[in-house]
Amino acid sequence: MTLGPRVHAPANPLRLSTYYSLISEVSERPSAPPINTDINSHPIQSHHRHLSDPPRKMLFSSLIVSALAALSVAQTTPPAPASVAIRNANAQAYIKPGNGGKTPVLVFAVGTSFGATDYKDFAEASAKNDVVTVILNYDTGTFKNDAKFGPSFNNLYWALRSNAASWKSTYNVDLDLSNLWVGGHSAGGRAALAWARSLSAGNATIKGLASWDPVDSKAGAIGAYSLQYPQAILIPSSYAGACGSQINTGNNGASFFRQTTSPAVQLTYTAADVQHNSLSSSGSLGQLVCYKKVAGFPADAGTKLASLVKGGSLDAFVAAFPGNTAAGPLSYAVARK
Repeated sequence: MTLGPRVHAPANPLRLSTYYSLISEVSERPSAPPINTDINSHPIQSHHRHLSDPPRKMLFSSLIVSALAALSVAQTTPPAPASVAIRNANAQAYIKPGNGGKTPVLVFAVGTSFGATDYKDFAEASAKNDVVTVILNYDTGTFKNDAKFGPSFNNLYWALRSNAASWKSTYNVDLDLSNLWVGGHSAGGRAALAWARSLSAGNATIKGLASWDPVDSKAGAIGAYSLQYPQAILIPSSYAGACGSQINTGNNGASFFRQTTSPAVQLTYTAADVQHNSLSSSGSLGQLVCYKKVAGFPADAGTKLASLVKGGSLDAFVAAFPGNTAAGPLSYAVARK
């Protein structure tokens, strides 16, 4: 039996269109005479079939298409972000291998009592959206000392510069420190604001601030933190129980938005389930005040802030998330000033 020319698979992965061409070639090979399916003229049919008979040909073709379609999906699944410790900077970077293009950076400071790994879901979601996301740890004793905020961030800035070449070689990303955003959670958000205020005396420049419910334990005016930088502040709609009495004695994210004089946007998660500490995805936070686990929330916040950093402006952010009227824990409302 003549099987026709042998088909060799090329060394490199093929497009599905090429596989369809191979299937067509199989279907065009010499075949046995067609079987007459008219039951009136041939009541008894032969049970012998060739590879080229229609049912087997269709099965053979469908198996190839199914297998190769699965292979194509596997080849296009984006790789998970790498988690990289930054030596001498007490920080963890989340990096998705890229295509060599310029990649913006978000530096995000932890809240009181938290560490970098507590923000894993948030950071990975941001990194998957092509933003190198760096979670900064530092001594919580510095939260109340403005003079110490700047050195922590500035040290990290120079660490990023020193790692840029090796990350480009290893992950094929080109850090775009001209598109650097900073922010943080709770006291970390307040620390980011303080660092931005001190930049006029330093060497780093930033595009803007992006935080989840920044908090200052001091009550009163916060005009010192009203900056020329655009600010995006994501907040919960309410604070449950002891959380409200703690946070509302000072300035929370809503206070920062109200008092800032710089261009700003506020995105409020409207469901009461989202609390001040819900950004963490740690499984050991059940005893914390202001905390309730909301499935998908840390990743949702990471995706939204990555959209801001990639777009580079509040206008682009608002265009991407103009508003949401759907019910559920991830519903939100947007305000702009």
